[in-house]
Amino acid sequence: MPDIILPDFSKKFFCIVDRKNPTLAALISSYINTDGEYIPMFEFSFVGVSRTETNKDELEKHVISRVVATEFSIRIRNILAELKGCEYLILAGLDDNQKSYLGFTDKYNLIEITGIDDIDLYLNGIIEKAGTIFCNRRDIHAGLYQAVKANSILKIDPDAPDIVIEPEEKEGIIVIENDDSVCSVIAVNYALAFDAFIAIIDPPKTDRKEIKYLIEKWYEEKDDRYFNDLSALLFPVVENITFKNYQYATFFTFGAPYSLILKNEIPFTHINNLLNPDFFVFNGLFAEKRNSFFSSIVFSKLEF
Repeated sequence: MPDIILPDFSKKFFCIVDRKNPTLAALISSYINTDGEYIPMFEFSFVGVSRTETNKDELEKHVISRVVATEFSIRIRNILAELKGCEYLILAGLDDNQKSYLGFTDKYNLIEITGIDDIDLYLNGIIEKAGTIFCNRRDIHAGLYQAVKANSILKIDPDAPDIVIEPEEKEGIIVIENDDSVCSVIAVNYALAFDAFIAIIDPPKTDRKEIKYLIEKWYEEKDDRYFNDLSALLFPVVENITFKNYQYATFFTFGAPYSLILKNEIPFTHINNLLNPDFFVFNGLFAEKRNSFFSSIVFSKLEF
């Protein structure tokens, strides 16, 4: 693996976006992205009930989403403390139920963006960009990448032509399964922060159960037919990417083991989109940038 320059965290912006609003996340990202910085952006999933709800039936019906929202709030509060706050805390597309779990927002300069029309109103005065790039909703990931590279903001135009990103000479490539969630936008922001190229792919036409079954049968029976079936499912979505042109690749995936069927042509890593990729990326970067304290553990095996 090459020596990679780690980006700094943005001290100006911290963003929490409704998980099912990737368009809003992409448009905001085009405003607040800065070269050499990673924007802490986190996706907030659906919450069925307010934190202040008292109806027992409603509380029991939405117990899982309540637990998830409470844990999310605690983790976000801890991250903001680790970063020593931010200049602007952006809440984007959140409903009243979601916002009720964020009991710390009064400590920050809060920007609440409810929809696309609010973005320019609230961010234009504090952001300086050179121009504007238009894209249709299908191309928000490519549009975001192109806009940030051009120091421009991104706007939606349903009549805009499709955006084609020409290959660039970069050390790394970030391969992103296109999904209707904010995690795919976080992946683009990750690529931009590390000055890596991106490739947007459709998720393979299979599911994790079938992938797991084929891998287990291949291992148990030592029969390459199962591996070939797995390759037939996964390879078509990445066959147009020339991986040998890069020194490393990272996949943002919902569970596809691309490195297995590509046989580690270059160093591959995977980030699972089902396992809080927003927190995973932040924690990994934060750990790498934290000063080492060179501790050690000394124990005697006789004590056991």
